[in-house]
Parts: sequence; C-alpha cells; structure tokens
Amino acid sequence: MYMGANRYDATWVTERLAYLPYGAILILNTTTGAMKMRDYGNMPKIDWQDDKPTLVKVKAQLMREEPVILQLPDGFRLDFDAQACGCEGEPDLLLDCQPQGVFAALAENNNMPAMAEIGEQARETGQIVDVDIAGQRLILHD
Repeated sequence: MYMGANRYDATWVTERLAYLPYGAILILNTTTGAMKMRDYGNMPKIDWQDDKPTLVKVKAQLMREEPVILQLPDGFRLDFDAQACGCEGEPDLLLDCQPQGVFAALAENNNMPAMAEIGEQARETGQIVDVDIAGQRLILHD
C-alpha cells in the first residue's frame, strides 16, 4: 500500500513509525518521497530445506494462493539480476519481483532445482516475491 507524502522529515517519519504493526517494513523512496508499507508479521514462515517435504509445504501454500515466507539458511546465495527480474526497491529489500526469474536464478546459483519449481508454481498462481537480503528470506505474496 502506498502512503503518499509531499514532505517528509525525521519527525514526520517517526510519527508514522509509531503506528506500524509488528513485523511491518516501511520503505521510503528518497527520490519521489513515496512511502510503501509491507506487513509480513502475520504471514506463515517455512524454514527452507532442500527436501521434498519442504517443497510440498511451500507449493501447497502457493496453490491455496496464500502468502508464505521462506527463511533461507546461512550461506544461501541470494545473488541474481534484480533488474532482469523486474524488482523495485533498495539493494537490501527488493520488492515486486517476478518469481520465475528469481527462483530460477537462485536454483542455479545454489544447485537446488526445487527452487525453480517454486518459481513456476508462484507464477502460475499470480504471486510475486519480495527478497529481503538482509533478513535472508523470500516473501511470496499476491
């Protein structure tokens, strides 16, 4: 959701931060002044393991067109071409990425073919992905 602002200063931003729900992320575009808020607090989380049960859980969540957060293990390589995948946002938090491209690149970079299946499933169900590089997680949502 966009929260419009023609001006923003430290006081203005601080006042709005007080009303953010737990788990929400506020993104401020310093070029346009636009603010975007994402609330990930109530989304189910799945710790990613490269195994069949994890893949089934994630795909089931996507088939129900429900959001899900994939918490990635330490050492998971999150490098891919963000521009080619249609991502917006800052370097540490990429928003509205096309899942098929993101997951295909991650599958290749990490030698985990199951990741490509998730990207295909997300594309079929109309989901997009936010990539929280600092938090080492992928957020699939509509």
